Amino acid sequence: METLRRFPSPAAAYRFTRPTFCANTFASLNARHLKGLLPKTRAAGLDAHGTITDQIGNTIPDENLEVMEDLLHAGLRLGIISTAASAESTQRVLEAAEAAGTKLGCDITVLTSRLAGGIRKPNPRIFKLLATKMDLLPPDFFYVGNEVIPDIMGPLRAGYGGAVLIRQRYGETHGMRVRLWKQPAEAAVRTVLHLPR
Repeated sequence: METLRRFPSPAAAYRFTRPTFCANTFASLNARHLKGLLPKTRAAGLDAHGTITDQIGNTIPDENLEVMEDLLHAGLRLGIISTAASAESTQRVLEAAEAAGTKLGCDITVLTSRLAGGIRKPNPRIFKLLATKMDLLPPDFFYVGNEVIPDIMGPLRAGYGGAVLIRQRYGETHGMRVRLWKQPAEAAVRTVLHLPR
């Protein structure tokens, strides 16, 4: 939360909470459209839990693997950032990424909070670390995630070329998808910063 308090005004914070593009689900992303919006990008950073994997990070569903394959065909490298802090949850993310990489015939770089020495989203350093680990620069990336503060603000503050917001978490809850996008980004930032309306 300390990251948020450094903004001098709501307008400054809002600038970093505006996604480049929104989609209802990860499976509905169109790689060619994204590449057209962000032609200079060379890699896609992906949020793990609730965006590309199931909620506990064990598996990447086939429909999400198809999108990842499309991103590869669009000439993009893939990296995953996860807030996994325990050895067990980190192992689950690494196994899911390895299985996906085997199916797709590529290497997927993984960075978790545990592997990053405890750094968590939205701290820009974790996004810069992924870029360094992949021998790229932050502007070479766009990031895909399902929460405004960690997945949009974090990469944009790190200098990523763009950020894509997935409005619904992957997974079923009593037969209905979990809806995350309940208020505009500006309202969310005001709530976190305790600012007047």
